[in-house]
Amino acid sequence: MSTPQNPNHGEKHNDTRPFKREPNRVLPEEPPAQTTPSKKPAWPWVIGLLLLSLLIWGGCALVGNVSNNESVRVELKTTSSTSGTVYYGPDDSIVADDFAGEWDKTVEDIRPQDSYGLRAKSEDSSATVSCEISVDGVVQSQAEATNGEEASCKLPDEIKK
Repeated sequence: MSTPQNPNHGEKHNDTRPFKREPNRVLPEEPPAQTTPSKKPAWPWVIGLLLLSLLIWGGCALVGNVSNNESVRVELKTTSSTSGTVYYGPDDSIVADDFAGEWDKTVEDIRPQDSYGLRAKSEDSSATVSCEISVDGVVQSQAEATNGEEASCKLPDEIKK
């Protein structure tokens, strides 16, 4: 018995004829196209979070500090291991007092923008001097000096609460 020979054996099949459909054959359905959920823009969320953070930051700044125009009561204190001189007041009106040991004074109606300061100095080079400025019991500025140096404190522009 002989097998029929295929004249195209070993060659690639290059049939360009249209696909013939068999009468009772059902072709498989294509799967439905997958829809991706619509992306909503992110910029409203970004702007909203930015505005919220600015609002919180601004609220904290208002609650935590005294306005520059608001007057406060300032407590001034200096100490010296020997006698010394204290200088206090706004930049344009400094008052000097001599003291020994400790010195303190309360000054009413001071505005932070007035550049209110306090300095303490001793002529004794072995002395230690210090200064402290407080508002409502909260220390705003403090310093200490030795060897005849001057301790200098300044009321800050933003009062800490």
